[in-house]
Amino acid sequence: MPQLYLIRHGESANNALVGESPRTADPCLTRTGQAQAKSIAAHLKHERDRTDVRDGLVGEGGYGIGRLYCSAMLRALQTAQPIGAALGLAPEVWLEIHEGGGMWLDHQDGRGRVGHPGLTRWEMEAQFAGFKIPEGVTDCGWCNRSSERGEQLSARAALVAGDIRDMLPRAEERIAIVSHGGFLNLLIQHLLFGRHVRGCFFSSHNTGISRLDFNEDRLMVRYLNRLDHLSKDLVT
Repeated sequence: MPQLYLIRHGESANNALVGESPRTADPCLTRTGQAQAKSIAAHLKHERDRTDVRDGLVGEGGYGIGRLYCSAMLRALQTAQPIGAALGLAPEVWLEIHEGGGMWLDHQDGRGRVGHPGLTRWEMEAQFAGFKIPEGVTDCGWCNRSSERGEQLSARAALVAGDIRDMLPRAEERIAIVSHGGFLNLLIQHLLFGRHVRGCFFSSHNTGISRLDFNEDRLMVRYLNRLDHLSKDLVT
């Protein structure tokens, strides 16, 4: 049965904002976020998924992930980097799994949310050597559009859910996706219910792990938002 692991990025500078501190369009990981990323990388490499132990599966440690995708946002790239290094995988940048709203910044000058281009191809290649970067990441960045509205986010999550449903039954390895809390909520909803359910929210802590198992006639939720890999002081 093909398995999908959904992982939220580590704590970002925007996650850690207090009061009226200004946000940034593409925040990096905090020191806590970096520690979370290293912790989940070691966990995925050395520890067996406890659900597999319950099912009687035996073998070497590790989750057995064979393919790793991540968002093009800096915090997701930085989270995927130690995971890829630990698992010996080249993270694949998936442009459609970025956070809701896209890349934007409000300069408080009356224009409202102004679109931000995100990392350029040169910047991404320089900072994340070995990543598989799609053609959509150009010398002008990868986003370059206005802030995304709610219905646009839901439609994008629906398209990604469809791609996953097409991909997973043919997958020969376990797949992991490093994305964002708001997007993962809607992605899970579209995978489970085929639509956005208002008033429903699947919450994810920073580097929380969720697992969905697929077969031809059903989708099984194995668990949501596990934090086995984090010490108490790293839970955010």
